[in-house]
Amino acid sequence: MNERSFNFWQVEITLKQSITNLRKGEKTAKGLLLAARNLFVLYGYSAVSMREIALKLGINAGAIYNHFPSKQEILFRLLEDHMLDLLRQWKVLDYENKELSDQLILKKFVNFHINFHINKSKEVFLSYMELRSLDNKNFMKISNLRDEYESILQNILFSGRRNGNLSFGDPQITSKAILGMLSSLSHWYHQKGRLGEEEIKTIYWNLILNSVRNDWKTNV
Repeated sequence: MNERSFNFWQVEITLKQSITNLRKGEKTAKGLLLAARNLFVLYGYSAVSMREIALKLGINAGAIYNHFPSKQEILFRLLEDHMLDLLRQWKVLDYENKELSDQLILKKFVNFHINFHINKSKEVFLSYMELRSLDNKNFMKISNLRDEYESILQNILFSGRRNGNLSFGDPQITSKAILGMLSSLSHWYHQKGRLGEEEIKTIYWNLILNSVRNDWKTNV
């Protein structure tokens, strides 16, 4: 083996080690986020320390700072990841909406929101209960993402009203009322409850449709 081939071999080994370490680091960071999420839900953000988060994952207390500089950063990441995931998943579905009626698009949004929030109940709880724990800079970033999501519903409503298929008063109040009703589901829904997921979707959809529909166009 000549010197040049030996150097290439060393570089390849170093690169593989770096990739392995990166993957381990990413896995640890995800584990810390999950541990923090569970602790924040159980005890509240202010009552949980960085040390407790690290111990929950079984790592040295000081090692957590290799991944997150502060508890505030962990909370921000949890709330940001939640909102970005919400927006990303709707964007995928939105590509299929071009040929649908306004009422069907609204129904699709309602069902999407319910599905997402039932499956992400802990993230939803944090996004509402611990939003106040963010510092001003992070609060504004999350608020902007929430506004972006709310604007999706407002655009659906505007389009329906413009086409004569939906009828409502103030669009901002209407969208906030709909989102508030939908998001509250995560606080009380239980898989073993009296009503199944599909039954709940039907009830919620009828409530929302009756609040925004034009009486002569209700074939949904």
